[in-house]
Amino acid sequence: MSIKTLSELFLVAVGHQKPDCLLHKVDGRFRPVSTAELHDRVLRLAAALIALGVERGDRVGLMAENGPHWPSVDFATLGLGAVLVPVYPTLTPDQASYVINDCGAEVVFVQGTKRLEGLLGEKAAMPNVRKLILIDGEPPSSEIDSFAKLLEETAPMDAGEFEESARKSSVEDLATFIYTSGTTGNPKGVMLTHGNIASNVVNALKVLDIHSEWTALSFLPLSHSFERMVDYIYFYRGATIAYAESIQAVAKNFQEVNPHVFVSVPRVYEKVLAKVRENVAGSPPLKQKIFGWAVDVARKALPYRLQRRTPSGLLGVQLGLADKLVFGKIKERLRHVRWRPAGPRSGRVLLGYGDRDLRGIRPVGDFARTMCQQPRCRKARNRRSRDTRGGAQDRR
Repeated sequence: MSIKTLSELFLVAVGHQKPDCLLHKVDGRFRPVSTAELHDRVLRLAAALIALGVERGDRVGLMAENGPHWPSVDFATLGLGAVLVPVYPTLTPDQASYVINDCGAEVVFVQGTKRLEGLLGEKAAMPNVRKLILIDGEPPSSEIDSFAKLLEETAPMDAGEFEESARKSSVEDLATFIYTSGTTGNPKGVMLTHGNIASNVVNALKVLDIHSEWTALSFLPLSHSFERMVDYIYFYRGATIAYAESIQAVAKNFQEVNPHVFVSVPRVYEKVLAKVRENVAGSPPLKQKIFGWAVDVARKALPYRLQRRTPSGLLGVQLGLADKLVFGKIKERLRHVRWRPAGPRSGRVLLGYGDRDLRGIRPVGDFARTMCQQPRCRKARNRRSRDTRGGAQDRR
């Protein structure tokens, strides 16, 4: 079934009826959350949001690390036609309050008492906020709602009514905000529609093989659009999503979960490479020499791999030996994972510049504007974020 909105995507996701839709660490073990449980949580949170006065188009903030609470709040918000605004959990209280105030959020979910205390100290900077909900821990006062109690005490919204509400959203409806790092001032709120993200999901699956029996490890922050969009792909395909305990625990969780797929960024791979080099440096000289030889063989074989060919002759024999002595052990630890770079394939890359490349890019039409006609282009910047130093504005 093809989808055009993220709320439609959720309806497809709950149709997979998996006993282990999500996995998360509880008391030292990965525990499953079934599709039925996720659906129930979303319906209860949707009912709670309605009781708090959240209406279509309203902003709901979420300041939390990865976990089952994240898609629960996300899909409940989107299903009501409201807008989810992720707030990086690493932001300082004043930075977080700026984002919350800028987007106009009236209800904010916060994970952890320390973050909650920080936001309470910035209450004057967030005049629109009517309710703070603590995801973990005990609320310090009756003014703060408990996430656990909301799920326990709120009767779920009727599934049929929720589906009817979810199907009212259109591709042009606002789904979320993504805030920039603010290199030229305060962070800018980029407005993304249901169609922006849903089209990414659909088009990505034209080149990605994701299967319902697979397990994915999710560890990049869901506050960023990359991991969030990829998790939508997992939900759409019915794959199991295992949430890592933290970025520091990824290596351990990898061995525990044995994932088929995950996404990462160069910095993580750089750390892995540094660890490998550290281990090699501490090995006996013969092992160091064998490792260096194997890497050299792999580099020679790379052009064949890029052309989907198998090296023959002496290089083929050497590659087989290198695989047995070195790479086979690495593959055994990685098990199911297959590598697919998002950008140009890794290897020895040569860049060349001609005279024309040194002349710069000439503007088309007005200065300080970009032309974008793809469904994945952002809708606009938030009205309060438009005070920028000549930044680009989208023209549809």
